[in-house]
Amino acid sequence: MIELLELYWPFVLAALLLLASATAFARPSRHQVTLAPPSLADPVAGPTLARQAPPVDDAPPPPVDPASELTQLKGVGLKLAGLLAAQGVTRIDQVAAWNAEQIAALDPQLGSFAGRIGRDRLVEQAQLLQRGDVAAYEAAFGKRTAV
Repeated sequence: MIELLELYWPFVLAALLLLASATAFARPSRHQVTLAPPSLADPVAGPTLARQAPPVDDAPPPPVDPASELTQLKGVGLKLAGLLAAQGVTRIDQVAAWNAEQIAALDPQLGSFAGRIGRDRLVEQAQLLQRGDVAAYEAAFGKRTAV
């Protein structure tokens, strides 16, 4: 028996591979879709390829407060505002509330803008704008840009 197996091992191997592939194709697919039979109550019975639109929220978007725009701060352009937004900072009141620990944690995340928070005195600017003290802001940082 061993002599026959030594002689015919390629055929035995091929038969085992054929058997394995046949069982793989005989199993139902995990992604198999079964469709329910059309009902008479449903005028458009059967599958459709159209995607349904997500529900529309009829509520108007909240008003945007121009004083909360980060780009009003001197030294904050679109790139730095984008980096801050990626860290969850999108409003001037958030910047005004920063403490030294938060600044130390955030500063390394700003890449080439690291050090800008202290150098441009962003917290001081934000606090003045949040209070609405335009005269003190313009005295310290120059004329405000129109938003």
